[in-house]
Amino acid sequence: MAKKITIIGAGQVGSTVAYALTLKQLASEIVIIDIVKDKAMGEAMDIRQATPFVGPISVRDGDYEDAKGSDIVIFASGVGIVANPVDILTYQFVKYSGIPANRIFGTGTLLDTARFRARIAETYKVGATNVHGYVFGEHGDSSFVPWSLANIGSISVDNFAKSFTGNKLPDFDKNDVEDYIRKSGGIIIAAKKFTNYGIATTTADLVEALNYNTDSVLTISSMMNGEYGIEDVCLSIPTLIGCNGIKGHIATPLTDDEVEKLRHSAQCLKDVIKQINF
Repeated sequence: MAKKITIIGAGQVGSTVAYALTLKQLASEIVIIDIVKDKAMGEAMDIRQATPFVGPISVRDGDYEDAKGSDIVIFASGVGIVANPVDILTYQFVKYSGIPANRIFGTGTLLDTARFRARIAETYKVGATNVHGYVFGEHGDSSFVPWSLANIGSISVDNFAKSFTGNKLPDFDKNDVEDYIRKSGGIIIAAKKFTNYGIATTTADLVEALNYNTDSVLTISSMMNGEYGIEDVCLSIPTLIGCNGIKGHIATPLTDDEVEKLRHSAQCLKDVIKQINF
């Protein structure tokens, strides 16, 4: 378990991340920092008063100097001033922070992957834990599902319905599924003005992976170093990560079409980066 986690940003995402980490008891100390100090204080106080039902966790607000000694620092602040803040900010930190690249990563397409698994589970009425697959690329419009890797209980999604011996299963359109993944955030924001639960749970899952020596394969956003002919951009492919950070990417076998989609996604991000003065 991480001893200390600092969260920069006490908005809807940051505060819900703090709550999710508290419920899962993933740290002994959580510090919440925000330029609106009263907001950070109120969120920390509210969560802290729930800890008697959870466990011995210290949740407090603080200033930037209070981040010193943190095992994990989570950035949940800022405004979406660019098309894809997750991948762009990850790139910025890797390039200019001076921190080793294997220690800096974004949530990438972890949430997109969760939405994909949930959608397939809803379609076939199976547990989402039985759905395996990933969303590759940016956390944005050029993301895509490598359907060649997607399966339900070890049966490819393409063959699952025809392999089932019970009542006929519904058909689904792959393009509709990918459209659903990309538009989910906008639908939620239109309905409630923000998203918080999905990304908070996603972040808590990532923190949990960092807490253990058993490495996990996650589609986090990190610097590409020649995989699939892509470099100098942060995007998501399966990545082995554990308590010491990123161990390496996993160059999973993709079809030629899927490789082209990944390269297109990388180029989309590079085009945005060219327009930004860091």
